[in-house]
Amino acid sequence: MHPRSDHRWLGGLALLLATSASPAAAGQNLWTLETKVQACIETSAAAACRQAETHVSKLRSNPAYARASHLCKEEISELEEVIKLLPMRDAVPTEVMASVADVQQACLPYGF
Repeated sequence: MHPRSDHRWLGGLALLLATSASPAAAGQNLWTLETKVQACIETSAAAACRQAETHVSKLRSNPAYARASHLCKEEISELEEVIKLLPMRDAVPTEVMASVADVQQACLPYGF
């Protein structure tokens, strides 16, 4: 295989992983994260957004967090920041869901 095609293949795999979150593809905590953030986006209700924020924060207390990569921890931190902007409608929903996908992709290997 040509070295450039390796990069395209890996890029395609990364894109597939980032866009195909499902209960089978993500750990339960990561799947629940997606549904809670989606509920906040759809309703903009304070209670739904608080639940989403709480779920993101709880990822830090998950035993998997201690063994997670720096990238996983960084993605969780970034999601914590952007999710706080949702109730104020100061975040683009597609970017927030992309951040959720980033957390799922970076953290899945660590058993969340």
